Amino acid sequence: MRTAKSPDTSVAASALSCPDDQYRSLMRRYQAGDAQAFETLYARLAPDLAAYLEEVAPGSRPDASLIDEVFLTIHHARRSYDPRRPFEPWVTAIARHVALAHRRTWRRPVWTLVKRWES
Repeated sequence: MRTAKSPDTSVAASALSCPDDQYRSLMRRYQAGDAQAFETLYARLAPDLAAYLEEVAPGSRPDASLIDEVFLTIHHARRSYDPRRPFEPWVTAIARHVALAHRRTWRRPVWTLVKRWES
């Protein structure tokens, strides 16, 4: 008879596929103006962000523009990132806020606009 294993709560599942220290190193280089670091960061982080955004907004497949919006926000907030702190909470908070803002506008039904117009 099989017994169900209880989930190991001592280790939190990471939303990122690379170790946090690699992302922190890339962000440090990007903050210093290294364009290659941004390209590497984008290449490594984009698939993770797509998976994360799909979880945050179930049923909607995140398109490239939404991922680009997250990276644009990262670009604008890059000076606020402290490389001594973990990268994952910082970037997932940005992605979550972008997804929630997108979801607020994305889920508005068109028919409500038609009803308002007809009133």
